[in-house]
Amino acid sequence: TVVTMTTLGYGDLTPKTTAGKVVVSILTVASTLYMAVPLGIIGNCFHQVWSDRDRILLMQTLKRRLRQWGYTAADIPKLFEDFDMDGDGMLDFEEFQRMVNKLRLGLSQERVVQLFETFDEDHGGSI
Repeated sequence: TVVTMTTLGYGDLTPKTTAGKVVVSILTVASTLYMAVPLGIIGNCFHQVWSDRDRILLMQTLKRRLRQWGYTAADIPKLFEDFDMDGDGMLDFEEFQRMVNKLRLGLSQERVVQLFETFDEDHGGSI
């Protein structure tokens, strides 16, 4: 707290001179900035973990739904091939969305977009 950073002991020692008050003021600002740096780092790490958590949960939901419909990992390349309408060996977003809807995975439009973006690592618009 501000009291902890600006006092010595229980606050019974305080600067009396102008120079002492200036030094304490500078140290107060410096210690506040010093404490803000770790908080920013921790906040950024929390954001990254939270984003990864959402992506992992989405992938688990997809795996569970595919298993419910009887699909295995070996079926995925065949599914991609079946829904690749232009025959370029890749699925663009429209083809991917058509596949997800046809498989009745029960994902919202927003989740379909997130899933596609998870697979589209190079952000090239196809997977």
